[in-house]
Parts: sequence; C-alpha cells; structure tokens
Amino acid sequence: MNTACEENYIFDSQEQYAFYQGKTMQGCFIGLFTKRKSIPKIKETYVCKVQAGMGGFAKNKGSVAMRFKINDSSFAFLNCHLAAGESQVSKRND
Repeated sequence: MNTACEENYIFDSQEQYAFYQGKTMQGCFIGLFTKRKSIPKIKETYVCKVQAGMGGFAKNKGSVAMRFKINDSSFAFLNCHLAAGESQVSKRND
C-alpha cells in the first residue's frame, strides 16, 4: 500500500527501489531510480553531459541527459543549467 509521507514522497513498504544509473555535472544531476523487479526490463541506457560554460571548459553551464528503453517504450530526460534572463536568449539558443 502506497502512503504519502510528510516530505511529499511516496513510500511503498512492499517494494524495494534501487539506483540504476546517473550522471552529474557540477550542480546538475540526473538519475534513474527503479523498482528492483524492473531492472531486467531496462535496455539501451545512455547518459551524457555537455559542459557549455566558458567555451565548454567550465562546469557552470551545461546539461546532463539520459535515455533508455523499458520494454518497447523509449524515455529521454534532460536536466540543464543555462544562462539566465531575457537578455541571454541568444546564448541559450546557440
């Protein structure tokens, strides 16, 4: 039975969750957490990071991404930290 805890996450006392794979870049993190029984269903996992700050040398701007398949369904997730403000639109789009 699922119960919502005060910290706003779901806790299921009948299941065990595991950290499957992840990637970090400075303050950006992306991770895949799954029920242990679902691990054999995960295929074609790919994670990467792109450093974009100061010509790609600094880690203050950029992204981390993950894609994978579960059975016949594909999933892709992106976490990015880009230049802020309306005056920086061209930098974010380049």
